[in-house]
Amino acid sequence: MLEREAALLERADMVFTGGRSLYRAKKERHPRVYCFPSSVDAAHFAQAGAEGAGRVPEAAEQTALPHPRLGYFGVIDERIDLPLLGALADAHPEWQIVTVGPTAKIEAAALPRHPNLHYFGQREYRQLPAYLAGRDVCLLTFALNRSTEFISPTKTLEYMAAGKMMVSTPIRDVEESYAQIVYLGRTREEFITACERALTAAPEERAARHTRYPFQGALHGLPAKVIQECIVGAIEARYGALRAPRKPNSKTNGSCHPGAVNDCCADGILEASAPLVHSASPGGAPPRNSEEFIYKVWGAGIAKHFAIPYNRKLWAVPLDQMETSWLGGRVPLPDLEEMIEGALSPVPKPMGPNARFGYPLRGGFQQLMDAWVPHLAGELRLNTAVTKVAAAHRTVTLAGGEQLRYDCLISTMPLPVLIRQMGEEAASASPARSPIRRTSRCRARGTTW
Repeated sequence: MLEREAALLERADMVFTGGRSLYRAKKERHPRVYCFPSSVDAAHFAQAGAEGAGRVPEAAEQTALPHPRLGYFGVIDERIDLPLLGALADAHPEWQIVTVGPTAKIEAAALPRHPNLHYFGQREYRQLPAYLAGRDVCLLTFALNRSTEFISPTKTLEYMAAGKMMVSTPIRDVEESYAQIVYLGRTREEFITACERALTAAPEERAARHTRYPFQGALHGLPAKVIQECIVGAIEARYGALRAPRKPNSKTNGSCHPGAVNDCCADGILEASAPLVHSASPGGAPPRNSEEFIYKVWGAGIAKHFAIPYNRKLWAVPLDQMETSWLGGRVPLPDLEEMIEGALSPVPKPMGPNARFGYPLRGGFQQLMDAWVPHLAGELRLNTAVTKVAAAHRTVTLAGGEQLRYDCLISTMPLPVLIRQMGEEAASASPARSPIRRTSRCRARGTTW
């Protein structure tokens, strides 16, 4: 096999790989190797997760199965971890495990058999969304062996297009590209736990895993109730409550709210002139902190389902203790029309300052760091702690006692740490020592609100 591959590479003018791990394995064996990951018919599989008339009818043969349903579609062969499938069915007899796809390279007798494990066999491509429509969690139950070392499963994107929760074994291309979306489990116990988490995930967790960037402008595909709360919250943040508190002994005309509407449902003129919402107090005070910003700009729905839990986790600091000047150009601010458009259909165009992320064609994110090294005039030292900074003498002392001189010092240490290391020289800055808070985080991607 290796000899045939070598002969093929020698004859080829250009080579494309279907995934990143395979690209890394072959890039040194040919001068023109390019990573060309799979793409899918997103609209086709989106039918499985659509709301209302756009949703494809569920496959008839699985409608009688109770929920929850967990499923896989694809070829069942030597790449599938059959003992894992059996363990999954055995651990939760109340779960229905559904597979769709032909069996190849293995004997049918090797398939685990359980009352709640169903093999529907091969189905046509056009039928797949109908099976996805009835699933609560989609599975990638691949074994970790030589047959799966370089696979890049297309079904990951197909499941994603359907807006389904996903659980996978840590296949390299899945883990590297989609760990923030797919639940992962290496052992049987970890995989079962991951399925339990996927089934019980709160709406906020589901939204964070599936919503396009940015959340506030890309609500399409979320549960209808979540979309309603987000849009209503955005309207109320701008214009005031949709339903004003009713005053005692007030006279109302039917159930038309809000606004003083007479002759409801007669000629339609007065109803049409009634305001959609009660006006918010004009000239409201600007937000005093990041939490107020979230509620005043995006409303309670987006705050509840995304912005508050996400940013609490991201910054690890109470949001009412964070001011707002840093927001600047970092945060996409779609207007109400754009928010509604993003709720009715997939976001048609990039939005916000971080809508596109550019990465090197080869070498990944680390290549950005490595590219700076040849341009450094001095010596690069790693894993070396600085214990003292003497600004007057322009020296820094390392943990081993060595002193280094500098012309200009650029520090990324938290300010309280730098002040502490400067000692008496920083006495004038001492009032700022105690109230300054910071968090230590290693991030490979930009902040996404």
